[in-house]
Order: sequence, then C-alpha cells, then structure tokens
Amino acid sequence: VPVQGNPSKRGYMAYSSHDRNENDSGKAGGAGAGRRLRNTHRAFYHGVAPVKDGDGEKKIRVKVDALCSGNDNEEGKQVEVTVDRAMVLELNHRHALPYDSKTATLTLEDGITCRYKQAITKAKMCHIALELRALIDDGNNMWKSDSLQCACVRRIRKCLNIITFQRGEDGSLNAGREHSRNFKRYCGNAAELFAVYGQGHCHTVSSVMAAFLYPWQDLLGIDLRYRGGFCFTSKFDGVVQEAPENHQWLEFTTRPSMNMYTTDLYRSDGASSKDMRELLLTTPAESVYTDGLYPHGKLMVLTGKQVAVDLPETEQDLEAEFEL
Repeated sequence: VPVQGNPSKRGYMAYSSHDRNENDSGKAGGAGAGRRLRNTHRAFYHGVAPVKDGDGEKKIRVKVDALCSGNDNEEGKQVEVTVDRAMVLELNHRHALPYDSKTATLTLEDGITCRYKQAITKAKMCHIALELRALIDDGNNMWKSDSLQCACVRRIRKCLNIITFQRGEDGSLNAGREHSRNFKRYCGNAAELFAVYGQGHCHTVSSVMAAFLYPWQDLLGIDLRYRGGFCFTSKFDGVVQEAPENHQWLEFTTRPSMNMYTTDLYRSDGASSKDMRELLLTTPAESVYTDGLYPHGKLMVLTGKQVAVDLPETEQDLEAEFEL
C-alpha cells in the first residue's frame, strides 16, 4: 500500500494517499511515479472479503494505520483495504527453502549448502537437540507464550560457533566495526563447517542459522522466512528502498499467537552488550521494522534457486489459516 516511507518522520509506514504518486526522490509525478507502494508492518488482518463476481483471486480485508488526510505529520485512525490472498500468504506464511530430498541438501545464499547426511551435520543437530532438551521442561506448555519459543531460537544460535567479519582474531569487536578476516576460521560454502568454527557476513550467518533452525520449525511451532531488505540507523533521513538490498536476516512467526520476530545474527554479533545481542536474535517485528530494518518482501532466489511459499496441501486447510 502507499505509505510514508521515511523513518525519521512521524507516521512511518502508515498509510498515506500523498505517497501514492511520488517517485523515489520524494517529488510528485515523473518517471518514478507509483514506486511508493511498499510492505508495511502496520497492517492487521480483518477477515476474508466477500467473493464478488469476476474476482479471479480470493481477497483478504486488511486494516492499516493511517495518517490524517492532508497532514503527513499526524496519525489518524485506520483505513481498510482489500488485497489478494496470495499476497498475504507470500508475505506472511512460512518459506519452503530450496531442498533436494535425494541428497538431503539445503541450498542457501552465496553458494552455501547444508548437507544433512554429513556426520558433522548430524553431530551438530544432536548438539542442538540436547541443548533444547535441557531448555524445555516436559511440564511446560511450549505454546503457552512466545517466550519459550524465542528462547529455543536463541539457544540454537548459541550452538553455532560462527562470528562475523566485525570481530578480530581474539573474538573482540573491531574498532568502528571494521571488517577483518580470521584465517583460522572456516570461510567456504558448507553450512555445517561454518557452524563448527566459521566466519562470514550477513548472508553467511543468516544462511547458517537458517540451515540449523529450518528442521526444527514444527517442533518449535514457528514459521520461518528468509528475508532481505534495507537496513538503516537512527541517523538515516530518507526513504527506505526496495532495491538495492543491503542486508539479510531471518524472520519467524510463533504459533498460535501469530506474533512476528526477526533473527538478525549480523547485527547481534556487532552489538556491544550481551542484552542487545540477545534482543537482536528475537526482536518483535513491530519494533525492528520501525527503527532498523525494512523487508522488501520478495521471495529470495538463493544461489539460483527460488524460495517458495510453504502452503497447506488442501484448500480447506488453507482457509482454516484465515479463521478468526
């Protein structure tokens, strides 16, 4: 929908009819007109829209936080829009990452793969299983709240011995977050080796975390998505862009609450405090998508292979996803 796309202004990501025909420079009209249609985290499911004659696609009713008419500095009520169900599913449902069942190999970004039949991969998965078993008390209800699900995601990250180029050979953060290479650590294309003693950038750490979180989705009751988009700081004063992409991270939804969180290993590794490192591994989406990240929402192409939406097998099960 058309939104106010500058995070330094009030009403960021709120519906704004003024932005419908602005180009990327913020001026009305011109060759870039219409490019302000963006994904917004300030949209809320409001029900299935009645089927009308001629509708080729099932529709969903969504309410979006809006700016007051004629004033882009004041937030108003909400506006209701009707969108294709396929769009809602593509932006919110779990992803099916490229997986070869014959070789048990998951394909990720920058040529990285995870070979689940390898002994080292199995050992790491056993390590994770033991850590999760220690974390989960059989008497606890996994789905009573999001806290245990988020704790499990953080515990899986703790099992992966991988750092980013923001850290030096002694493991400490480099001054100014400058990049450096620790040649003692693995830097290739095998996720299972990265997980044992590796180093990489945002594509790498997101891919490795995805490889070892992906198989646990059903047990943890989460829907995992691989995200790319635009990363910005508090000093940024401009409009977030769909392209070029400058960052990658993971996003997941907890069931049954359907709350959304992000898992950003790169920014977590670059944080100076333990609390911030923990927070950036399971940050509520409404928080981070307000002051740090903008997801372009496109289904990623990972090393030439398309990510798909992992939909229920039957229409009945699919419709059940939208029951209030």
